[in-house]
Amino acid sequence: MGRVREWWDVLNVALRAGIGRTVLESLDCPPFVMAKVGLPVWLEFEAWARPKYLSALYAFLCYLLPSQEELKHES
Repeated sequence: MGRVREWWDVLNVALRAGIGRTVLESLDCPPFVMAKVGLPVWLEFEAWARPKYLSALYAFLCYLLPSQEELKHES
């Protein structure tokens, strides 16, 4: 449970920082996204996610993240 909560929290923060779901899933980050969220934020996230992003848990949690439409309705 602890790992699931930790991973969910990190992915949720990254999504809300402006890293889109496609980038979260692939770790293929275009320069404009890096500029938008800040290079240090991206590098820290990428270092955390690199050993995890091919796991089933990581993919499942990315799937469960709120859509952009759901994020818009939160505000």
